[in-house]
Amino acid sequence: MLTGDQGGKARPLQRSAVPSDTPTTKSSATQEKASRPPTLLGLENHRGKWRYRFKVNGVPYSVTTDLAAVPENILKAQALKEAHKQSIIQGKTVVRQMSMPIDRAISEFNAWYRSEHPRGGKCKWQASLMASFQFYLEKLRLPLNRLTPGELERFKMWRRESGIHDNTLHKQLLIIRSFCAYARKNGWIAGDPFARGEDIEVKIPSEQDSTAMRVLSPDEEARYLTAARQESTDLFDVATIMLEQGPRPDEIMSLQQSHVDLFNRHFTIWDSSSEGKSKGAHRKLRMTETTFRIFARRLSTPGLWVFPSPKNDGPRTTLQKSHERATRGRPNSQGARVGGCGITCRLYDMRHTFATRYALAGGQLPVLSKILGHTDLAMLNKYIHPSQEDMDRGMEWFSNKRQASSVLEEMLITFEDGNLVSEGGAPGCPRGTFWGTSRVQKGQNRLKSNETY
Repeated sequence: MLTGDQGGKARPLQRSAVPSDTPTTKSSATQEKASRPPTLLGLENHRGKWRYRFKVNGVPYSVTTDLAAVPENILKAQALKEAHKQSIIQGKTVVRQMSMPIDRAISEFNAWYRSEHPRGGKCKWQASLMASFQFYLEKLRLPLNRLTPGELERFKMWRRESGIHDNTLHKQLLIIRSFCAYARKNGWIAGDPFARGEDIEVKIPSEQDSTAMRVLSPDEEARYLTAARQESTDLFDVATIMLEQGPRPDEIMSLQQSHVDLFNRHFTIWDSSSEGKSKGAHRKLRMTETTFRIFARRLSTPGLWVFPSPKNDGPRTTLQKSHERATRGRPNSQGARVGGCGITCRLYDMRHTFATRYALAGGQLPVLSKILGHTDLAMLNKYIHPSQEDMDRGMEWFSNKRQASSVLEEMLITFEDGNLVSEGGAPGCPRGTFWGTSRVQKGQNRLKSNETY
């Protein structure tokens, strides 16, 4: 039997004396490894993919590639192994990849996310969005280290087929992007599926491009509330309070009875300032007459929560199924939808409807921002949606205001006649206004030279 020494020359293997009861044959695993072709050293077939192993300074590394375990990919897998090994030898930062169960990875990420958001306002919906992502991966039995951009694109398609709007999908993919970054730092996955500029980049839909936001007309509001009352009293009450006062649905469903003051007609959203979606979410609102009647009816039944859950001791957390049945109807035996109001909208659109009506009624925008629980006035741009009819009425109002202004009419007549004005200003205009002599004179000069003023 021959073996190789350091010089590459073959030399006989020296056998030493061994007891008769000591096995002289190698184990089957050792024999199989010794008999493998040199091109397969360090490679193994792992669930149909080539996986390579090596050690650097005694530290083991193991990576499952995306290459199918076929002879044609052996050299490619070996090249990946050598490149990985050389990058470690040269001192480049390489995170050792390890296997991590989906449930443990998401649980650890949720704990990290809560620590990064001590106020806790964003953690409830974040945990809910990650739960659907976990369900998808576990349904496909997809290991975390096999998560690819293609799988994320299929996840987007699955969520859209479930009826999710792009606004919610936008938020969910932002959370998943944070999860992928956290997983990459811990060595659970390799690569960045959200890397910008790459062909494999997973695109996150923009909220601005979404057509989900909608303002209900009075007729649509009546039809929706009629269907909601028939479907669920909770849905009818929550939707009505949103239309009356604009809070978020989870803010209403999380109300405790102690947060509702019927005597002073106030209700407090997020009793603790550490709760809520933002620091401006903690607020106290005065009830409208309709809201007061709803709270008075619900508080007539003693309990902790205004909207108790029918499943446990906590509050309600969702009304999605009731809302879907109220809008689209119930499925029959043939799978078709029967009933419903036929209005394509979200429950959250009741909040947009309130904000738009408040602004168009002449309400002050800084006050509206506080009522909605915003910390930034610019957020109102996403909540106020004037229709074409609203713009038409606005122009009619402005036209009536202009016709009623004798001062403006006299100014225009003065310009048309080319009459000079006194030192005090334009005719009918009080002294000290911006319509001074120099401004009017410039206007007359432009008119004479046929320029547009």
